[in-house]
Amino acid sequence: MTSLMKTERHIKVEGAFNVRDLGGYETREGRRTQWRRFFRADCLDKVDGDVLASRIDGGLKTVVDLRSTREIEEEPSVYRLSTESPNYLHVDLIGDPSLMNDPAKWEQPPEPPERYLALYTTWLDDRQEPIRTVLSSFIESGAQPAMFNCHAGKDRTGVIAALLLGLAGVPDETIVADYALSGPNLWPREMVALKETRGEGYSMNDFSAEVSSARSMELTLAYLNKHYGDIPTYLTKIGLSSDELDRLRKALLD
Repeated sequence: MTSLMKTERHIKVEGAFNVRDLGGYETREGRRTQWRRFFRADCLDKVDGDVLASRIDGGLKTVVDLRSTREIEEEPSVYRLSTESPNYLHVDLIGDPSLMNDPAKWEQPPEPPERYLALYTTWLDDRQEPIRTVLSSFIESGAQPAMFNCHAGKDRTGVIAALLLGLAGVPDETIVADYALSGPNLWPREMVALKETRGEGYSMNDFSAEVSSARSMELTLAYLNKHYGDIPTYLTKIGLSSDELDRLRKALLD
């Protein structure tokens, strides 16, 4: 599985580093998620939209930008002002102002896994309406292939990807492995600056352990299972109907 994830999953396109297909993952029931149906990505302000869409069978139909209003104004997606396909939707997953600016909700833990756990669980608990909006947008007729992105394509995007894969029945360990791919993908983007600040000895493994440690997603999934039962139950709680979940699951699976 690791070889498949590394060689076929990453879509290389100039201007972005972390564009990945969510297809090909085996579920607990022995089915697989569909290739070229759902994509996760980092910032899309520097890509050629036509080139990126050409890498996807049938082209992109929906792009959901999870960044804040400030982010999309400072680094607008190439799809933001497009009047043609794909349909561009902005859903601020963090909130304006960010929940992270509220000291009552956020005290930054010292270690990366716990730090990201605090981020992700805050979104899961306090940003349920925008999460529902994102997932609902994928269910609409003609919405796929669909891509969702944030700045790095690992945190806000990682939470949405985990929910989609969990709904499809993909095992937790596979969801964790998918999350951990962001570190190696983002390393070329950050390498020069980090080596200048951290020293030449700072490696891709160091970077990956810091920004996309498997432990961060392991803890997040454990939190979801403990507090909500499982991912389908969580999605029901935030307002998705059984019919909507069935339709979304059908779109995800082969």
